[in-house]
Amino acid sequence: MSVMTIVAANISDVAGFAEAGNSWGKQKLMDMGCLDVTASRIVHGGELAGMATIAFEWESADASIAGSDAINADSQMMQMMGDTGVSVVRRTLFGVAGERGERNGDYISGVYVTGPPTADGLDIGWPLVKEHVNGTMVLSVIAGGPAPWTGTVVTMADSADAIIEGGAQSWSDPQMQEFMANNGSQWVSSDRADPREALVLVLQN
Repeated sequence: MSVMTIVAANISDVAGFAEAGNSWGKQKLMDMGCLDVTASRIVHGGELAGMATIAFEWESADASIAGSDAINADSQMMQMMGDTGVSVVRRTLFGVAGERGERNGDYISGVYVTGPPTADGLDIGWPLVKEHVNGTMVLSVIAGGPAPWTGTVVTMADSADAIIEGGAQSWSDPQMQEFMANNGSQWVSSDRADPREALVLVLQN
């Protein structure tokens, strides 16, 4: 199982950060052992709106720590982060529990969930959403500090509306609701009544 370090950050110069990432930053991260990296801007997500997320995939937790050390020791990386006003708010280590489809699309959603992290629900959910979205994955929290969630369901698509429509179909499905009840899973929202309250929509850069 690979792992993902997902960083939530404030970035004052988003365009400059994206340009650096596309021109040289992503390749430098790959040279440091990163398997994949995606930077996104949170459009709708309550108090998170306007922040950025950077997801780094690594082969293992050891590799993620070594990669973080390499980034912090790289003068070009540190200069770029200083120049673009990067301020890290939160860093969480997730395990990639399972995924279906492909990791592409202009939009990503994340729904925080509680309960024992498992990818078993993908066998139910993916057939319900695959006509709407490009891919989906379940991430389980490994190290995240005090937080009310134990995992995140991430979905990628070419349209935000498609994510919302597919999600509504999946979350309301009787078989999915039965699976969640049996697994002790619940989406995290203000009243735990509607998964849309836990939805974070981000625009990929």
